[in-house]
Amino acid sequence: MKRFFLASLMGLLIGQLAFGASSDVKSQIGVQDLKLDDDGAAHGTFQRRTSTGGLLTLDKIDGNQIPWSLDYSRTIRPGGITGNSSSPGRIQNYNFGSASYTDNGYFADIIVGGPWVDVRKHGTGLSTTNGTDNWTTAIQTAIDNGIKEVRVPDGIFSISGINITGKNGFKFVCNPKAEIRWAGADNVPMLLVKNSEKVIVEGCWFNNTTANQPSSCIESNITAATIPSNVNGVTGNIFKFNTFGGTGSNSIRRGIHYTYTGTDQNNDQGLFVGNEARNYSIAAAELDGTMSTAHDFIGNRFVGAGPIGVKITGDQAVTGGGFRWWGGTMLAHTTADFVLGTHLYPVSIYGVLSENSNKFLTVYNPSGPPVTIIGIDYSDAQLNADNNAIDAGSCGTLTIRGSRFGGFSGTSKFPRVNLRANGSCPNGQWLVSEGNHWFVVKASISSPFVIGDTSTGYLISIGDTMTKTDQQTYPLPTVISGLTGLSGAIKTANNLRGTLTVDNAATTGSVTFTTAEPDATYYLNITPTDNTGAVAAGSNRVSKIAKTSAGFTITVEVAPGAATTQRFDWILVR
Repeated sequence: MKRFFLASLMGLLIGQLAFGASSDVKSQIGVQDLKLDDDGAAHGTFQRRTSTGGLLTLDKIDGNQIPWSLDYSRTIRPGGITGNSSSPGRIQNYNFGSASYTDNGYFADIIVGGPWVDVRKHGTGLSTTNGTDNWTTAIQTAIDNGIKEVRVPDGIFSISGINITGKNGFKFVCNPKAEIRWAGADNVPMLLVKNSEKVIVEGCWFNNTTANQPSSCIESNITAATIPSNVNGVTGNIFKFNTFGGTGSNSIRRGIHYTYTGTDQNNDQGLFVGNEARNYSIAAAELDGTMSTAHDFIGNRFVGAGPIGVKITGDQAVTGGGFRWWGGTMLAHTTADFVLGTHLYPVSIYGVLSENSNKFLTVYNPSGPPVTIIGIDYSDAQLNADNNAIDAGSCGTLTIRGSRFGGFSGTSKFPRVNLRANGSCPNGQWLVSEGNHWFVVKASISSPFVIGDTSTGYLISIGDTMTKTDQQTYPLPTVISGLTGLSGAIKTANNLRGTLTVDNAATTGSVTFTTAEPDATYYLNITPTDNTGAVAAGSNRVSKIAKTSAGFTITVEVAPGAATTQRFDWILVR
């Protein structure tokens, strides 16, 4: 093992290393003085107690480097490497309490407080880290002993369920070759983070090789209104660089699960960075309907062999949930990469690469917060037979911008956007598509948009393009559909244009709207177009307009005359 003090430690050891006569004393061995290796060498500031409370001094150093390490039993071992002198650099003589030692063994130096603890410190009676022993009690003891950081070294540590409860500012960190292996009952979480905030879980592989599926690798919830600082339920927990699930199919139910416990305490602003989830039977990440929002997924890889990547359940007594997804990969989901139930907060999805999933997004939400998709790349190799890559039935606005669909199925499939009819949205649904591209699409389908109910489904498509079977890229038409009138005000105009006539001896002509306007405060542009017969002069000039919400009537200066007709075109604007 290579553990080196930097040169600065030599002066410290030679001139300053001493432990006072009290039973609790402090020594400074800073991070700058020591290079750590993968079994967790000592660093930081430690509070120490000698077995006798006596003075520990360094009498002689032979060589110019003194390596130290902290093993799992918290024993500091002076070891030797060859220095510049003829013999290994090691402690030759030292005093420990009233006893004097000249051998090259080790002395006990029990750390009673420090920045972190190795879980093996509490593994009394456990002799293996190959998955044979159950380390649940040892790891739980390490978590509960008051230290701010617990570390899991390389090895396989079987557990039947551990929890981090009531913590504020706590780290659970695994070495690169550490594995947390499931040995518990079916449908319970491997790690529960409960009533805690600013907790970091980092670098752990949560694996299962048994028939008992854990409900999740990490579950997080709040069951009480009071958590350590209770800042409006903003827990701010961080889960980064973890691996959820094993190599066997359906090894876990979920990777991460934010659960609803019967009362709404939020549990907001989770940060999920660089995690990988695989072989899950429900979802890689699930957010129950708990008003839990403002979560950020950054650079995660949810690589499927499961139905759903990220799921908002939205079927609880309290709806809610919302998140932002940044970059990362979605792969091989049999239902969809994202499934959004009823949620009260916006969902934004940026820059994800999606391959071999049946759908990219399915959303049903009568409450209406926006869903925004920007810069995604969806491969259609495993697109569902209905050709709907996005299947939306939300009452809010679905915006898709700067994204690419298709490219891997030749002309056999067409990844469309389906604005599904939703009877819960009588006031309309909006689909806004801007600057998107559809690549090598199915020849029999001409448009990437399906509007399920044209009376309430509104489409705005601007700057979209399509590569057709001739491998040429063509602009799609600019579309503003579902609109029946022009409006520059908050109120929508329900009628756009039409024609009316004034005939014979009449001086008036009327229009009754197919759909009544909200009120009579609209504007009309009325223009004479043509006539039949020898109309009287002045019959093409409008002298008055009477407006109601149901229609309008115009009056001309002079009647056209017997057997004649004067025609007008009209346009309504708000």
